[in-house]
Order: sequence, then C-alpha cells, then structure tokens
Amino acid sequence: MKLLTLVALCSALGSVSAAPASDECLAKKWSKLTSCEEIRTDQDGRKIAFLQATCHGFHPEQKKWKKKSAGLDLNKCVMNVDGHLQPKQDGNLADNCTEMLVEKNDKEVVLSATCSGPLNNELDTVLSLGSFITVDNGDLTCFGFKGKDDPSYWEKD
Repeated sequence: MKLLTLVALCSALGSVSAAPASDECLAKKWSKLTSCEEIRTDQDGRKIAFLQATCHGFHPEQKKWKKKSAGLDLNKCVMNVDGHLQPKQDGNLADNCTEMLVEKNDKEVVLSATCSGPLNNELDTVLSLGSFITVDNGDLTCFGFKGKDDPSYWEKD
C-alpha cells in the first residue's frame, strides 16, 4: 500500500511543475541514466573505456539536489563477446573494442563501438546502457561497482 501511495504521489508531483517533488520522487527520477546530461565516452588507446556524465545527487552538506560530475570505468560493466557488446561485470571492454561513442535520446543511452569478432574481424556493435548502469546519488554504478565519489565533483554555486 505504501508503494502504491508513493507511486501516486510521484505521478501527481511529476505532472505539476509548480510544486516541488519529494526527495523520494527525485531520487527515483534521477536514478536513471537518461536523467544525466553531457554523457560521453573517453578512450585514450590504453585500454581505457570511461563513461562520463553530469548527473543529479543530493548534496549532504548543502541539503539540496545539485548537479555532479560522474564517471564510470566501462571495463567494469561491459564485455565483447564475438564482436557484440554485452553487460558483464569485469568485462574488460577496452581489451578489444575501439571507436566508442555514446548517444542519448529520450528513452535510452546507447554505446556503440567497433569490436573484434570471432575471426579477428572488426564488427560495429551497439548496446543500451540504461538497463544495467544506474545513478546512485549522482554517481554512475553497475553490478555493485560505483564510480569515484569526490567532493570536487559537485557543481559550484
């Protein structure tokens, strides 16, 4: 019953833009990867595949929701299986994938890459990230792994 009440409250508050939403509603809304902005990948040729974004988190000292820089090592979340990207803990994605790009639309965040296939050929592949990469108070997470949490990541007022 409490869950039903919370869902109804979130729906009601979400449709009325003049009323501030409760912390529970904002936490639920901002726990989705699609709520982040400026999502991009960084791959420097040294087997690094890093997802960066600006997400929302509740600042513990200022007691308010703020934007925060977030990052996540995609090697901890994605692997290449015969030229196809798949969600996998400690997948070491950058071992055999290059040209990584991320695109966001209203419904999903998609990673595209060129990866080594079964015959050592290069295949273009894509993977939707939102089903296994989430946002925990402004930090990107996957499979229990959390990106760095650093006080300097909070947006300045």
